[in-house]
Amino acid sequence: MVGGGLLLDVPVTDRIAASASAEMMAMPGANITLNNLDLSHSMGTSAEERLSLGLDGAVQGRLHVKGNIWWEHYNWAGYKPSAATYFLYEPLSTTTSFGLNVGVAYSF
Repeated sequence: MVGGGLLLDVPVTDRIAASASAEMMAMPGANITLNNLDLSHSMGTSAEERLSLGLDGAVQGRLHVKGNIWWEHYNWAGYKPSAATYFLYEPLSTTTSFGLNVGVAYSF
């Protein structure tokens, strides 16, 4: 995958920091291969986007409690099958995910 993004950390208090990130990525050169028939077909380039919001709180000393929510969207490029690649068909598709991460961290 290739891409880039932005990360913003903002101190809210002396013990809490808020963060936000945005990423755009692409997966060029995806390929499907059916080895027993020696068939292969390129999938084109697929795009992926991610957004995240988080908080980090210093509990005591180097011990932190962290949490973030995230959204991710992925487009699988797909392609139109030919007679030779009919069994390798991968249609255009989209996946959207949401998540919540909560954890404890130790800052070295």
